[in-house]
Amino acid sequence: MQTAGDRAREADALAREALSRLTQIGWLLEIAAALAMAAAMAASVWQRRPSLASLRIQSFRPSQLRLILLCESALVLLTGSLAGAAAGLYGHALIDRYLREVTGFPAPFSPTLSQTLETIAPVLGAALVVLALPGVIASRAPARLALQE
Repeated sequence: MQTAGDRAREADALAREALSRLTQIGWLLEIAAALAMAAAMAASVWQRRPSLASLRIQSFRPSQLRLILLCESALVLLTGSLAGAAAGLYGHALIDRYLREVTGFPAPFSPTLSQTLETIAPVLGAALVVLALPGVIASRAPARLALQE
């Protein structure tokens, strides 16, 4: 037999453990998102090597090409992140309504700009850091690649 206090402490401990697991899952999702976005962008940068070699023939320096690639990648990643954040907010609104109707318990959430930026910024930063290596390699594409087209 348990006292009410023991039962409350056990419930609190289980809730803390569940919250810890959810935090770990959240971190894993952010890491997976950054790696997936970086892999997709790296593949697109790699496919553009002939056009980058063409720009090298037109006297662009590799540092200029890296800056172009960085800006393009940041724009694409930011657009994807904002679209994902909007879809996530909409999904949360749907699940909140569903839970209110079915169980009577809502899943309250109040999105803020700072919270959104705290989620998007690390994903963008990590993806851009991972993209640095393919960007450096692609910006040094030899001129013969441009001439093969």
